[in-house]
Amino acid sequence: MVNLSAFIRFHAQRAPDRLAIIYDDQRITYADLNDRILRMAGFLAGRGVKEGEVVAVVMRNSAAFIEIAFAVSHLGAVFLPVNFRLANEEVAFITENAEAVLVFADSELAASVQGLNAPVVLVEFSDFQCPFCKDEAALLRANLPVSYPKQVRLYYKEFPLENLHPWSRAGAIAGRCVLRQSNDLFWEFHDWIFPHQGEITPENLKEKVMEWAKVKSGIDALQLGQCIDTKATEAEVNKNIAEGKALNVDQTPMLFVNGRRIGGALDWPSLHSIIDYEIEYQKTAKNAGEDCGCELKLDLPGAPQKKILPMTPTKKQ
Repeated sequence: MVNLSAFIRFHAQRAPDRLAIIYDDQRITYADLNDRILRMAGFLAGRGVKEGEVVAVVMRNSAAFIEIAFAVSHLGAVFLPVNFRLANEEVAFITENAEAVLVFADSELAASVQGLNAPVVLVEFSDFQCPFCKDEAALLRANLPVSYPKQVRLYYKEFPLENLHPWSRAGAIAGRCVLRQSNDLFWEFHDWIFPHQGEITPENLKEKVMEWAKVKSGIDALQLGQCIDTKATEAEVNKNIAEGKALNVDQTPMLFVNGRRIGGALDWPSLHSIIDYEIEYQKTAKNAGEDCGCELKLDLPGAPQKKILPMTPTKKQ
């Protein structure tokens, strides 16, 4: 098997400062690209990817696309590019038929986990500094993967309440910076930041995030720090805020189940009953969720409906 990463390593040794990638405003030398490939290969190996296994990528053209392709080759695994324009059910069929052990997708689409073709979609508008959000996050993360490993897909939407929570916007931006590197790492960040709310201030937020990043394999701390400093993901956060306001979200957490707004604090038995009802209902209705061939309809009268596309599923079990 030809190891494509050897080509990059060869040029990194002969002409380390020569440009290997020019994409938008990115300028990446062969030496830098080789380092990125090795870090990505380490991340993949840490996720259990082995020689001969399939890693799928559902992404637009980007430098990250190239890094992943060469990193997969470095491990002797199989790189499977999937057209990002395909419908969700088509992507699901291709990745499942190929037995992909890991799937990457563009981070700007949404932060989501579980059920790529799920009949029930949960959309949560949340705030990393909100104490009630911390409780709901713990409830969802503890129960959804166990009770509904394939039937439910969860989307996280940032909705920082800046008038109440001074570091919430900066936390949201930092979270999206992590998401740009890995969907799985975003959820690890999500699960870390909520329990550590009391330790974080506007002044030490970046320091705390970087301390967390240091002990995580597969994350580029330099890239993360630059992303936080330049607020590179602020537009993505603003987009989620605007969507929430359009849906009359005025508090957090706010949960939508297959487009229906569920207000107030929820306990697990109540949410469990709602999800069970939706699963049974969608067996015949097929007018919501991600396997119906329709759009995810949020309760927004008079506005065009938008489909929220999936992010990277968790590693296939």
